[in-house]
Amino acid sequence: MEKPLPIRHLTSPRRSQPRLAPTVPRPQLTCSVTSMEEYDSEDGGVCVAPLKHFKSAALPPLCEQVHIVNINVALRRHTRVWSRRLGRWSSFDINPKDLRNPAEEVLKVLSDIFGAVIQEAEKTAGKAKLRFGLRPKTIRGPERIETSFPDAYLLLADKRSLEEDAGVDSWHDIAVSFGLKQDAGVSDDCKDDEEKVISALHHIMHGDPCRRATFGVTIDNTQMRFWFTCRAVTFMSEPFNFMTEPEHLIYFFCSLAFARDHELGWDPTIKRVRDGCQIQYDISVQSEDGETSVYRTTRVISDFGAGDLTGQGTRIFEATLQGRNGISVNNNERIVLKDSWRESDQAREDKILEQIFADLGEKADEARKYFLTVRDAADVFVDGKIDDTVNLLCRLPVGEEPQLVLQTTGVGLPPGFIDSDDPSECLKVQHKTHFRLVFHEVFQPVRELQSFAAVYETLQNAREGLELLHSVRWVHCDINPENVLRTGQSGKITGLEFAKRLGSDATHDVHRFTACEIAYQRYLFEPSPRLGDSFQHPRNLPQSQRMPFSYNPLHDLESLWWIQAWMIYFHVDHQDGHRSPGQTRWFHELFPRSRAARFAALATRIEYDMLPASFRKAAHALELMRGGLISAYADSEESAPWEYNEGVGKIADQLHSYISKCLQFCVAVSEGVAIFRPRAPDA
Repeated sequence: MEKPLPIRHLTSPRRSQPRLAPTVPRPQLTCSVTSMEEYDSEDGGVCVAPLKHFKSAALPPLCEQVHIVNINVALRRHTRVWSRRLGRWSSFDINPKDLRNPAEEVLKVLSDIFGAVIQEAEKTAGKAKLRFGLRPKTIRGPERIETSFPDAYLLLADKRSLEEDAGVDSWHDIAVSFGLKQDAGVSDDCKDDEEKVISALHHIMHGDPCRRATFGVTIDNTQMRFWFTCRAVTFMSEPFNFMTEPEHLIYFFCSLAFARDHELGWDPTIKRVRDGCQIQYDISVQSEDGETSVYRTTRVISDFGAGDLTGQGTRIFEATLQGRNGISVNNNERIVLKDSWRESDQAREDKILEQIFADLGEKADEARKYFLTVRDAADVFVDGKIDDTVNLLCRLPVGEEPQLVLQTTGVGLPPGFIDSDDPSECLKVQHKTHFRLVFHEVFQPVRELQSFAAVYETLQNAREGLELLHSVRWVHCDINPENVLRTGQSGKITGLEFAKRLGSDATHDVHRFTACEIAYQRYLFEPSPRLGDSFQHPRNLPQSQRMPFSYNPLHDLESLWWIQAWMIYFHVDHQDGHRSPGQTRWFHELFPRSRAARFAALATRIEYDMLPASFRKAAHALELMRGGLISAYADSEESAPWEYNEGVGKIADQLHSYISKCLQFCVAVSEGVAIFRPRAPDA
């Protein structure tokens, strides 16, 4: 077996860039586009896979009627297609880097090669599903407000998009994005071909709810790579010379051009529809008893989770029930539909919630007010199978997956926390399963609230829910501004996919609101030897081996603290306002790009005199909570080895009580205080 290849750490474009034109109306209380500065997270490393493994893992199986060898032989007979003298495609008598206008000429020739390949394949395989397109020089219609098209692309011949102008190419129809390096073969430091393709992959996966995966191609002079991304992994093939090795390009074109829609990455259980003058989505939910319900979206509540190439890809819609088992239903009741991807070894949120209520016993009825009411829940089925990334990558031969040793970078850390670029670092695929939940309650994530008092009331309710969770030795593990919600006049918690019992070694996401110890996967507040200790018998000698680390209730409470810090230091107190330079500096101090700097910020007294006057009392309480949190960590980690015992439980209870009082204070001092996202360029 070949040695796994190293990871290339590449990043997707910042979220402040323009995105797909919104087709579903957004909440009126906040801007629909979440900027990079708001959350400051990026996608992970990109693995380089051997070409044969890319073909077997990512590309759809060849249509039985397609024979690559026969097509290759047939093309070589045509001198206008293949030059026997040069041993390469006839149109490339010189290398792309030596062309006067390489971008335009190379892509035009590639379009001709695609046409020649497909013409031969269609003789036995029927009509191809894809056609070759070149980036339009002028962009008309709704597409004009989108990011730039790829240099070239393969798109559906039969449009799925609903643009009024049938002659306009749409992102919604693109299956493969091409990126051509401008300074071909000149500088290895310039990776604009990769940047273009990553931008396009990101654009498609974030902007189109109908996508489960998508493909790309990068070209650097004579070298070509294939790309693939789904919610589990982004990887590219080793480069090959597409001039002199035509069989690989022929295979790529044929495997995709004759594939079925779901093999090209589309989700057949989501349909784009026109509802009046707006584009909406009909989303199917097939329950475990076989009943299929169709919900039509009315607006997007949140799609931040879909902003990264890999991850949960969570989108939350307000919707109404349209039909059940093929029969139309006239029902205008608003519900919430969550479409997401959980790690395949995790239980679904509704199942976890059942376990939590069972453990709560008599407290279950009290606890229900802090959690959403599940109306419908099911895994998504595509082509008769559960839709997971195992099936998206199912053509990888058994026993050969180590070739794609793909895992989140830095022991589960997002690239924002990468502290080294170890060339030996490899990733392991964290496979994900596609699922949908339907909730009775319509809600707003706490990040969208514009009343500071409502923010603190919501956080207090979330803390009360966490306290009940912690009382039966459960931890949430994913507290963030998307999972703390307000419905009516109360706060609730969602996002329980990572919730687990204390002591469990199950994995969980790491994000900008995760506790610092989780980012390091170690305890950070263990006592140190003190001045005056005996050389022979120091009282707090560090352990020769690191203590086993596990998530505990203090980590959930720290995440609540980070939400407050973000709400205070990111926002301003009036419409179209700017942050002061001091506030911006402190925002970046609290939310830096390295875990070390972030831990330093937590361990340092925060300043708040540069904040709007109406924010300062709440910021004072934030500093008090920071001190209480640090003290609780230090007290709980005094003894080794660490374990969650009665003493540590009392410390967690005391911290809950202290934070509760601080939040009550914040509610009182924040009455009438409005908060707004800062005006660009701050945002």
